[in-house]
Amino acid sequence: MDSITDDLHPKRTIPVCFNQDNLKILADYAKKKGMLGYSQAVERLAKKTTEK
Repeated sequence: MDSITDDLHPKRTIPVCFNQDNLKILADYAKKKGMLGYSQAVERLAKKTTEK
C-alpha cells in the first residue's frame, strides 16, 4: 500500500499559491502553534474550514 494514498495520508489534489507576505503570515502562525512549517498550517486551516 502506498503511504501517500492510504486512509491516514489521503492524496492532496488542490494546489494552493501564496505570495511572500502570505507565506510569512502562515509561517508565523505555524511557529506559534508549534508546527514544523507553513504547510502544516495550511493543512490545519483547510481542515478547520471544511469541518464547519
